[in-house]
Amino acid sequence: MTVDRSYSPYESIRNYHDRGMMKWGAFATGELSEAQRKLREKEELESEISSKKATSKSDD
Repeated sequence: MTVDRSYSPYESIRNYHDRGMMKWGAFATGELSEAQRKLREKEELESEISSKKATSKSDD
């Protein structure tokens, strides 16, 4: 989608090109990194809990 800016007396406005998704790239990368970190922490915690349960069952 393009917007006709030929009406503007300012060259910078007439030549402006929206970067679209490029401007959201850093935000999306940060969100993904945070989600992956939380998932890894959850999996590590679950793994730790299951190994403790296995150890306590073998002690019985």
